[in-house]
Amino acid sequence: MADFRTVEGLGTESEGLLSDARFGFYSSAPWWRAARGPDVDAPGYLTAVADGEVCGLAPLSFPQHEDNTGYTPHLLFPYRPQAQYALIGPRRGYRAHLPVRHRVAADVVGGFFETAADAAASRGTDWVYALHLTTDSADALADSGVARPILSPLMDTWVRAHGTSMDDYYASCRGGRAIRRERRRAAAVDVEVAHERLADCVDEVALLTRQSLERHGSTRSLASLTEELRLASEHAAEQEVLTTVRRAGRLLGYSLDYVWGDVLWGRSCAMVDELRTNESPLAFELTFYMPLELCYERGLRGIHLGPTNLAAKVRRGAELVPLWQASLYRGEDVFPVEGIRPWTAHVLDTVRTQCAPHTVDDRLAEIEERALAYGRGTRGALPPLPDSGIR
Repeated sequence: MADFRTVEGLGTESEGLLSDARFGFYSSAPWWRAARGPDVDAPGYLTAVADGEVCGLAPLSFPQHEDNTGYTPHLLFPYRPQAQYALIGPRRGYRAHLPVRHRVAADVVGGFFETAADAAASRGTDWVYALHLTTDSADALADSGVARPILSPLMDTWVRAHGTSMDDYYASCRGGRAIRRERRRAAAVDVEVAHERLADCVDEVALLTRQSLERHGSTRSLASLTEELRLASEHAAEQEVLTTVRRAGRLLGYSLDYVWGDVLWGRSCAMVDELRTNESPLAFELTFYMPLELCYERGLRGIHLGPTNLAAKVRRGAELVPLWQASLYRGEDVFPVEGIRPWTAHVLDTVRTQCAPHTVDDRLAEIEERALAYGRGTRGALPPLPDSGIR
């Protein structure tokens, strides 16, 4: 049995667990430090200790304000009130893999939820949430019996670096010839492409990001984005790869990625309207092709691209990877079992529409089977999901 406690910082033992690159960049010490914003009451990290060693970790926070809709629980769950809550897992990244030793995974993840519920109750807070869980973490939670994971409305994506060169990547995509044409048009645009340090251009990157988010209806403030990027530049500088596009010194676009283990983790990309809407597809250069070239140069397996713009990503070879979410109300899972099937159908119908005209039915059928098994409590009878390249 593990002993659970909450610690303020990450010690040497914790750093050792988080250094396992298989957990992913968004479950690394640099990212966890970068993702703790100033408007979060963060008592620390849930820590599980068994046989004298740290066998599990998870950030625990009580967000005071959230202007990112992708991290707003009452918008991600059906029929939930807008209320104060405790959050298990990182607050940014759209991917929460809870780092645990496999032999104690169910006990530890279940214990995290129970410990977080106790901490929430001591603060007069009823709700505990975990958002954007990986399948490994959702499996462990389902096995614990503490809560039933349900499908997240956001679907993760990943692109493999097939073979040993970009030619192999083109050959692996149904639209390989069209991609080559895209790249030729992009190469003709009169811009300067370079790698820069985020710390040297935080304000420029934040302003461009804000303009991009405004086009999608986001209300995130410039101050919030600037602080988020500043923290990233401070805590994750060793892992960052910032590719910029400029003309006469003016920042026209950027792509911010992180190298962790043998995967390139795509964090964000933005571009001014004049280049985003013209016939020169520089956005695809920044999002897909330049990062893929980096993968081949460094021997990386591929790019984690996150949950937006699914059709464009699937067309360029991206694979869908499910994310999950779970909650407790006063220590109990109150999501109705009979609601899991209609909720799953709703999410998958939305994803199917977002991927159109590309067909992803086989992948969605595998995801649906797992979601319904979580609801029935029969997860143990399922085969593993086909290898997605990321855990």
